[in-house]
Amino acid sequence: MADNEPFKPKNKDAQALKREELVKMLSEVSKKLYKRIATDRFRAKESDQIYLAYARTFSQISQTLNSCLKDEELLELERRIDELENRQKSEKVKEWN
Repeated sequence: MADNEPFKPKNKDAQALKREELVKMLSEVSKKLYKRIATDRFRAKESDQIYLAYARTFSQISQTLNSCLKDEELLELERRIDELENRQKSEKVKEWN
């Protein structure tokens, strides 16, 4: 992968967002949007379209990240179940001997 490719991590040690961090960020965006529309008299601003485009993009990225986090959790659960099943099998073999 070339150094100028857009999706190459700049920091090898970069950590993925945790679900709790993602929820906080989404809450902040939601509060900002709600504050903007929950007025007695709404007036559209020129910058609204740009902000909404970023908010939609952020929402899509959040959904993708959440999906990846779920996949990681499922893989970890599968690994733990396999480990427990293997331990259980080895204990049964010891009992029979």
